[in-house]
Amino acid sequence: MLGMTNEQVIEFNRGVIETFRAHEGVMPEGPFHNNPTLLLTMTGPDRGGISRRRWPTPPMRTAR
Repeated sequence: MLGMTNEQVIEFNRGVIETFRAHEGVMPEGPFHNNPTLLLTMTGPDRGGISRRRWPTPPMRTAR
């Protein structure tokens, strides 16, 4: 989000998540009001970069 510090973005996201959950997936106000909204949560390393791991890993070939 342009013009926002990392802490401001985290706080904004936290508010969106709390509102989304409190209103059973309906956003009563703000930039997501009357728009389909999907709350996606992820776990994993928080490196701030692109993972170097390829997914899915191609199957290994067996020797003939």
